[in-house]
Amino acid sequence: MKIAKFKDTEYGYESVCVEEVERCDGYIRISEYVDVEFPPLKHKEVVLKEVEALEKQKTKVQAEAHNKTTEIDRRIGELLALPSEV
Repeated sequence: MKIAKFKDTEYGYESVCVEEVERCDGYIRISEYVDVEFPPLKHKEVVLKEVEALEKQKTKVQAEAHNKTTEIDRRIGELLALPSEV
């Protein structure tokens, strides 16, 4: 895989990216390309990290859903507490 350093022209940060970024607007290459080979991690390590990340996402979504349903229940309670018209 060939990678190089690029600079984001809008925000000014630098990052290491693959060749395809050179064709994207907003990036300029600031180094020569180098060939890099990344040794893969063990499958079990990757799966465990992925499961951990998904569990965190799930917890976040559940908390957001709980907060929203609590707010809906509060609004329902307020509506039901309003005096009825005669």
